[in-house]
Amino acid sequence: MIDRGATTVWERWNGVDGIPFESLPYRRIESAWRLGAGQFELSLTVPPGTTAEVALPDGSRRTAAPGRHTLRCPVP
Repeated sequence: MIDRGATTVWERWNGVDGIPFESLPYRRIESAWRLGAGQFELSLTVPPGTTAEVALPDGSRRTAAPGRHTLRCPVP
């Protein structure tokens, strides 16, 4: 899958040996996280034409639009 440009797992395994199937990403999705001073911090980049559903460790959920984001919450 990676050899054929995938950045996620395809929904159908038969795409591995032939033509790629479904779940082909729009562009690169990036994320990184860190803990410090009782706070969780998530940095993410969402590609154009998509949104990301984010679940944070404190139980909150957020929807991130295309672009770069930094989300924070207290460490439970």
